[in-house]
Parts: sequence; structure tokens; C-alpha cells
Amino acid sequence: MTGLRVKLPYDAYASRLRATVVDEGVTIGDLAEVLPSRMRDYILVRIKPFSETNMMV
Repeated sequence: MTGLRVKLPYDAYASRLRATVVDEGVTIGDLAEVLPSRMRDYILVRIKPFSETNMMV
């Protein structure tokens, strides 16, 4: 699995989701791409590989 779908409206929640702190100043936006889903107005979160982020949470 490389990601997940969040069943919340993209326009209203994407920026808040990106800014959510996961661990000591590391945000979801640092670890994943937050994109609009093609399925309704949901949010798609694609987790970036370790080789791209150099972060292990």
C-alpha cells in the first residue's frame, strides 16, 4: 500500500492535513503528497519513499 483516501472535502481540509504534525516537527506534507482524488471530492495521500524524504517515523 502506498497511500490512502481520506473521505473529507479536498478544498476544506487539504491544507490542514498537510500541516498535521506527525512527530517532532515532521508534518504529513513532508512525508506524503496530498492530492485531490478523482473519486468525488476526497483527498488522496500518497506516501513518499524513504529514499525521497530521508525520514523514518
